[in-house]
Amino acid sequence: MRINQLTRYPHPVLADDTDDYTDGHFGVDMRVSESKTTGKVTIDYTVTLDEAHLEALVEQGQANIGLFVVSRRTYYNELHPLEYGTSQLEFERGELRDMVVLRPVVCAIDDIDDFTAANLHEEFGEDAWSFKPGDVLALGAEVTVDVGLEKLAPMETIFNLEVQDDIPDGETKVMLDLDKIAIRANKDTCNGIHAMRNSGAGRLALLNGVY
Repeated sequence: MRINQLTRYPHPVLADDTDDYTDGHFGVDMRVSESKTTGKVTIDYTVTLDEAHLEALVEQGQANIGLFVVSRRTYYNELHPLEYGTSQLEFERGELRDMVVLRPVVCAIDDIDDFTAANLHEEFGEDAWSFKPGDVLALGAEVTVDVGLEKLAPMETIFNLEVQDDIPDGETKVMLDLDKIAIRANKDTCNGIHAMRNSGAGRLALLNGVY
């Protein structure tokens, strides 16, 4: 199933960007973390469904709260049931990668007849509504996250600091015709540069000097 902000439904849907319901709220607060040792991705979440009629459908087992998880890089597209309240989902290493879209949803899982709610917008009239399994009843805000520990890896430097003893103290020679830019200096000057690189202010001064 593909859901986006432009999708329109022939029945009332509780969502922050529609006025189908005059009051009520559905949302899922999420925190995504990645393990550096196992590569697993964990989504800690808390579900909020502040609409009594839809909440009753969930409690009666006629509707279900879920989270669409879509990772186009790995062709992962699954709807995961969520527990009411606070819990977590866990994904194995490699299941999710790069940009991952998370979309909370409440869907009917049974035939629902004669649904009415006092807080429906007047455009829906006073008629009772019927829903089929799979019909969307509520939508939460879409969240996009970047998954993959590669983004935490340091960028490979384009510079090499090399020792060349015949260069006078305090002077450097820059070689641009190599695979990496070579900055050459004698041993004492190189040691001084290394000392500056290990201090915050010194590192900034070196970068400014290079540019």
